[in-house]
Amino acid sequence: MKPIKILKSAAVINLCLIFAVSSLYGQQPRDYTFHLTTSTTESPAVISFKWEPMSGTPKIYIWRKSKNTTNWGVKIASLPADTNGYTDKNVETGVEYEYKIIKNEDSRPIITYVNTGIKCKEVEYRGKVILLIDSTFVNDLKVELNQYETDLIGDGWD
Repeated sequence: MKPIKILKSAAVINLCLIFAVSSLYGQQPRDYTFHLTTSTTESPAVISFKWEPMSGTPKIYIWRKSKNTTNWGVKIASLPADTNGYTDKNVETGVEYEYKIIKNEDSRPIITYVNTGIKCKEVEYRGKVILLIDSTFVNDLKVELNQYETDLIGDGWD
């Protein structure tokens, strides 16, 4: 065989091995977050979270802050790994809260953020948006662009 053919063959084999191994160890977004549902009750004012218990998680930690503050402060809960939910009874109607929930803090943290509140004032007008689309993609993305435009309008953008 010629040296160039050997080099090309080796390069192709190495690329195939890299792609095969990287798919085995590839990181997925689901590796760094977890699914939870949030529910609220107006009277008494309560915000509740539910999730699937995770095996191997040493603890679940929860922080809460007001939407307008930047500091998370102290954690409001440290829960055992087999817990499948949390209810926050120390909330007020009309106040928007952010929660940071961390699972498996000791090895690889899995973090989820939630923004919620009870009877909070909705933002009716956020401002104007200019969306620029390359004309070569307009036809291929017509359905997605229409949905995006509808989502922006529904979120208060003009």
